[in-house]
Amino acid sequence: MSLLIDALRKAEQDRAQAQDGASPRIDALSLEPIEPAIRPDAAPGGTRPTPIDADRAAAANLFAVKQTAHAHTRLRWIGGLGLLAALGIAAYVWWQWPAPRPAAPAPIARVPATPTPTAPAPQPPPAELVALTPPPPASPPPRPPQRQAQRGALGEPPPPPA
Repeated sequence: MSLLIDALRKAEQDRAQAQDGASPRIDALSLEPIEPAIRPDAAPGGTRPTPIDADRAAAANLFAVKQTAHAHTRLRWIGGLGLLAALGIAAYVWWQWPAPRPAAPAPIARVPATPTPTAPAPQPPPAELVALTPPPPASPPPRPPQRQAQRGALGEPPPPPA
């Protein structure tokens, strides 16, 4: 795998030289391993790291980059689905909201076209019937008007006075 990475680096260098005006030479490309650069923090005691350690570090770096990109992608999916759900809920509420209804027109008083016939006035009873009917019984004396209990705002009777 390191050979492939090295070949890619070499190709990038050749492209950079081609853009500067120098033509790359094809015979200069080879698949020979290149010594990895020594980092002072890579190995304690100033020893050179082995190619296996460099490969492991490169692989760890590759997976670390891949995991962070994956976390951002997952976060974007969750955010997008949440936004889609919020829009769906808002659309449902808007759809179910009652539409304003126009006010009912005021009723129009209608005048009848023809006057209604009135009932004839009652005739007094004949004198013979008046003489045969007994006089009405005497009514009891009128009672004084009773005062009704005043009810409160909620229709409950007021408490009795103390």
